[in-house]
Amino acid sequence: MSQNSVNGIAEDKEGFIWLTTESGLVRFDGQNFHTFDKSNSNLTTIRFNAIYPDLSGTGHKIFASNDSFEFMSIQGPNVVRDTVASIALFNRIGYEKQDFYPYLQSVVISTSSQKAFIKDLEMTFPLRYIMLAPSHAGTYYFVDHERITFFRQWKKVYAFSYKRPKLQDLFTLGDKLYCFGDDGKVRLIDPDKEESVRLTGDILTDADYDPNKRNFIGYWNNISDQCFILLKKKLYFLNAQSDGALDTKLVLDGFDFTSHSIENVHYNPKQKRLFLGSATHGLFIFNPKNFRALVVSRKNQENLLKHLTNVI
Repeated sequence: MSQNSVNGIAEDKEGFIWLTTESGLVRFDGQNFHTFDKSNSNLTTIRFNAIYPDLSGTGHKIFASNDSFEFMSIQGPNVVRDTVASIALFNRIGYEKQDFYPYLQSVVISTSSQKAFIKDLEMTFPLRYIMLAPSHAGTYYFVDHERITFFRQWKKVYAFSYKRPKLQDLFTLGDKLYCFGDDGKVRLIDPDKEESVRLTGDILTDADYDPNKRNFIGYWNNISDQCFILLKKKLYFLNAQSDGALDTKLVLDGFDFTSHSIENVHYNPKQKRLFLGSATHGLFIFNPKNFRALVVSRKNQENLLKHLTNVI
């Protein structure tokens, strides 16, 4: 695959890794890549820009969309054109096709693969956000300038006044909405109260961690229902606890996210395998041990995959 811009990463129920890129939708099975493009799929454009969760709540499907608003339903190793059904699901949240183009409309569905794009637009456009939480059917947050509204089973559960935070600071875990504050705090956004969330685990032993200073970057993957904190060259995986705390686990140390233009993160806790998507350098895979370089036969695909080993 000649295109090294990875816009989004997701892992399906079968264990396949899916990448949205500028040159098509890519499936990675752990050894080989397969690209869905105009040569083998009925597509108008091959520029894929986002991956969305299954709004039905079954978790059986994930969807990828391109610049022509064509949806591909990912089902095991195959993809199926599913634009009509996908648009019907999005219309249930009062979302029209043209709203996917934020320079024309003011509503944006937030995904981990669109945050960098939307961050630039926030300087000019008064956006409203839809935060999808795929833990239950029809579960999402609608965030506008003054109010946050929570929906489950496609019905409004509650709404409350709240000054809109920056989109890149919002993330969900399960059906809970959180925000990274400018003061370094992580906050749970709740209709009854806003409270700081206690961090536990590995980050507390990091000499660079300051609970009162925003010196980190957050990475959110709503398809995987995962969030990470990058503190200098250390990446911490967040795990919600039953007591409300967020436990932090160090999963990567010594890798420069900035120089490699990393925009997307996915972690497989069982395999302890980490996937990083770059805007310019393709896909990086970190294995915990027993490193072995993969043999990629297709021409130019060697530039897509970087296989490294310093996962904790």
